[in-house]
Amino acid sequence: MNQVVGITGIKHPGGQILLVTGGRGYYQEEGKPAQELNPGDVVKIAPHVKHWHGATPDSWFVHLSVETNINAGPAEWLEPVTDEEYLALKENENNNL
Repeated sequence: MNQVVGITGIKHPGGQILLVTGGRGYYQEEGKPAQELNPGDVVKIAPHVKHWHGATPDSWFVHLSVETNINAGPAEWLEPVTDEEYLALKENENNNL
């Protein structure tokens, strides 16, 4: 179980909004398929939802992250996304072309 990509799961007790400004990325909630993110996409994340987001293997990714209720407490950093989990997304993407 390697973790080279540098992406870690996270939960925000007050929720979060992602505003994608450049590149291509992925967003995935626990137990759901990953979705590709592109410039102009907005992701509204409910409080306490375990998720991760980061660049696709072949792109860079720029986004703004907004904490929607900072009084609810700080983010909780969780376990890393493994290389195997991350690279499987690219394989699934190629199979859907």
